[in-house]
Amino acid sequence: MHQLRKHSSSSKARLVMMAVRSFTTRKSTIIAALVLTMTGCALVSVPSRDMISSTREPAGGMIPFWASAPSSKADIVDRYTRCLTRPPSGAVMYNTERCWSDISTEIYMDVLARIEDSAPTELSRFQIAENQLYLPNWQPFDLFKPTYECNAMDLLRIGEPSRKSDSGKWLCSDKIEFGNKCVIFSVGSNNQFDFEVEMHGHFPKCEIHTFDCTGDFSNPSTTFHRTCVGREDVKTEKGAFKRLSTIKKELGVNTVSLLKMDIENFEWQFFLDMLDEPEDSRPMQILVEFHIRMELHDPTGKLMPYPWDLAPTLFEGWNRNWAIPIARMVKVFHQLGYRIVWQERNRWGEFATELILVHQRAL
Repeated sequence: MHQLRKHSSSSKARLVMMAVRSFTTRKSTIIAALVLTMTGCALVSVPSRDMISSTREPAGGMIPFWASAPSSKADIVDRYTRCLTRPPSGAVMYNTERCWSDISTEIYMDVLARIEDSAPTELSRFQIAENQLYLPNWQPFDLFKPTYECNAMDLLRIGEPSRKSDSGKWLCSDKIEFGNKCVIFSVGSNNQFDFEVEMHGHFPKCEIHTFDCTGDFSNPSTTFHRTCVGREDVKTEKGAFKRLSTIKKELGVNTVSLLKMDIENFEWQFFLDMLDEPEDSRPMQILVEFHIRMELHDPTGKLMPYPWDLAPTLFEGWNRNWAIPIARMVKVFHQLGYRIVWQERNRWGEFATELILVHQRAL
């Protein structure tokens, strides 16, 4: 796909030379450039689906995404450089990181858009066969890319190390105000309160609430609510569901500092539901485990609902290729104002991964 734009005569020669340099990879570009130069126009290349498969090096490596537009690499380098040399709002580490993250996020969204629009042959490594339960080596989770750096000195592990169990969680402690205004929501319990107990021990001033509509549980470290978080306020055979904004209002909470959840496939639906919530109801930080097993059972052995039934809009036309719903989910993160800042693949199951999401209000 190409667009036309008028250029001065002094730039025509340079544009033609750019086209000549790309002759070996895009023969049509050189021909079009020569013709358009004769008519007083210059050619501007815009990546299309057909060009995606042509940007591979002979050895199999990928040419950088800016290879099809030689001038864009310098522009991006300039933007990154300004983040380091002239950071916004003064020379503060977090301002530099936010600036860098803004650019990385912009590029990341462009990459995901290209992936979603790619031909199936380009996404074969994310394709799961009919007889497979999950892809090996956490391959689909390669699409979850952190675009903001959580400072290592502020990373805090809650729970056991990953080599002992998969119940532990990482969080960015510098993005939480651990004082009287600290409010923590834990969604999904199954009568396990390791996270709440340790958080209460570290930060006794934090107000902790646990939500689970599947049973009556209790623990002195938290206030338990037999309620599940959902898209609307409703009572069903499965239990009572309430919107986040409703829960906040009922509890008199202004801001949810941290939300932790491990809800066995329902995370796919949770983020879509949150699109209907006002921005101030969205937690500042979310710790979530994502699952991509074709059949997932809860601790009691019960088969959980399938992700494509819980979030059908994300799986429309996916044809058992995990690249499509994951790319769409990251777009939902972006629409909600969240950035991925950390990923820990679950060593106990190659179908699950832990993510830290931080809202842009906290960056």
